[in-house]
Amino acid sequence: MASMQPVTQSYLEEPSSCFRKPTVKPYNKDSVMDILMNKSPLMAYFAQLAGLDEMLDNPERQITCFAPCKEYCELYWNLFQGNTDHLRARNLVLSCVLKASLTETQLTQLDIVPTMNRYSSIDIRYIPEKGSILLNQNVYIVQSNLFGINGTVHITNGLIEPTEF
Repeated sequence: MASMQPVTQSYLEEPSSCFRKPTVKPYNKDSVMDILMNKSPLMAYFAQLAGLDEMLDNPERQITCFAPCKEYCELYWNLFQGNTDHLRARNLVLSCVLKASLTETQLTQLDIVPTMNRYSSIDIRYIPEKGSILLNQNVYIVQSNLFGINGTVHITNGLIEPTEF
């Protein structure tokens, strides 16, 4: 079993912050949740709100997570206006997580993949001229292949909105 180590909080909440910072907890070092705490506090916050942080920290589960970069948090201000509840956060997180760990190269060979939200999928298009992957026709992967002990995180330039099969 991987050693438990407290995660350092790299995102410092400022008075004008668009959301509450995630609670610092002792997640497994280099787990998907540990990566999210440092690279995508927005997704880490949603995972904690939804009670899915333990699933994203589980070293026995292999997953892929698409998470928005810090710079795009302001675009989602409406999600934090006191009306983001447990169920909404849960649907959002599960719509950004796949049941297998997939690299960028593996993603380029796929078209549509089901997410852990049983009612949604992610449309994947490789755009050769940009050398990037487009998700659900509006979000690009901007940093790929952040490997954790239980999966892979791909940082996007926005939040993936669920689409139905």
